[in-house]
Amino acid sequence: MFLCSFFLLCHIVCCIWVIVAQIERDDNEASWINDAKHIYLTSFYFTVTTFTTVGYGDISIGTSS
Repeated sequence: MFLCSFFLLCHIVCCIWVIVAQIERDDNEASWINDAKHIYLTSFYFTVTTFTTVGYGDISIGTSS
């Protein structure tokens, strides 16, 4: 039950990050991810590493402006 709840929460937060990426891409073509196929996987990876640890540091949030 805990594992299902954890992955559901990660999925919800990941979807929020995907929406943020789409909004940023609409405003500025130089988004934090250029390939639309990898937005969900990168968001999910970032969410899981942030929830389970302090983050690995290989992916960080930022904008070009």
